[in-house]
Parts: sequence; structure tokens; C-alpha cells
Amino acid sequence: MAEGSIGYLFDENFSPKLVSILRFLGEKGLDTVVKKFEPGAKDEDWIPRAAEYGYIFITLDRNQLADESVSRVLLNARARAVFLSARFSRTGRWDQALWLLKYWPGIKAQTANLQRGEVRFVRWDGKVTARPPRRRTISPRNPKAASNKHPLSQMKLMD
Repeated sequence: MAEGSIGYLFDENFSPKLVSILRFLGEKGLDTVVKKFEPGAKDEDWIPRAAEYGYIFITLDRNQLADESVSRVLLNARARAVFLSARFSRTGRWDQALWLLKYWPGIKAQTANLQRGEVRFVRWDGKVTARPPRRRTISPRNPKAASNKHPLSQMKLMD
């Protein structure tokens, strides 16, 4: 990636064919973890390098929000990350392509100026937010216990 340019790095869970569609339509600075690093690269290995290169990381893997070790890597690397709607991975390729074509311009516009360590979340309606979606798995007895200790709660979540 050229110095001073914005680059987006799509994780392994994101179809490279969808990235190719965006490239075909003229988008620049798009890459995939598989192409830039290697297939099966561990998050702990490539996330710090991607952050160092200046990439904005696009992922469908909401499990990273729950995996404390990966969350800590994101935090320590001061990675810029964009988590797409969990619904995206549950839809077919045609719907994924249509969704991406519809919302990519807005996602790009609202994430291009992310600072190191900032995270954004994209809802199914395309709205980009600084707050994670409510997790349904948090115990109703103590809803704050899990979220306050999670490493991502320390990252910059700016509006």
C-alpha cells in the first residue's frame, strides 16, 4: 500500500470474489488477508502487521469481539477495524453482493478517516456506528460485568 493512502484489508471470512467486484468497479486499495499474508494466517500474526501497514480491517467475524486474546491483539496493535453485520454471513452470495454494492460507498466514506485504534460496526441497514450491537448472550443478572472487562471496551469508540 502506498504511503498516505487508505487501504482496506478484508479478512479470510470475506469472499475474495466480492472484493474483486469492488475492484472491477474501480475501487483502489483493497486487499485480502489471504493474498497479503497467507491462507490460514493467525489473527495474532497478521493483525499487528496490517495495523502497521495502515490498513482498515474489514471483518465478518464477530467472534473476535468475544475472543479476549484476539480483542487484546486488536487493542495492542491499535488496529482500525470495521465489523460488518452478523447477518451478512448468513445470507447468500447474491444478497451479499447486492448489500455490498448498496452500502460500500457509505461504509468507505464513514470509515476512511478512522484513527488508529478506532472501531466501527455496520448494521444490516448500512448504518455505521461506533457502538457494538447489543449482545444477547450477556446475563440479564449482571449485564455490565462482561462488557466492562472486555479488551475492546478500551478501544476508541468515538461518534
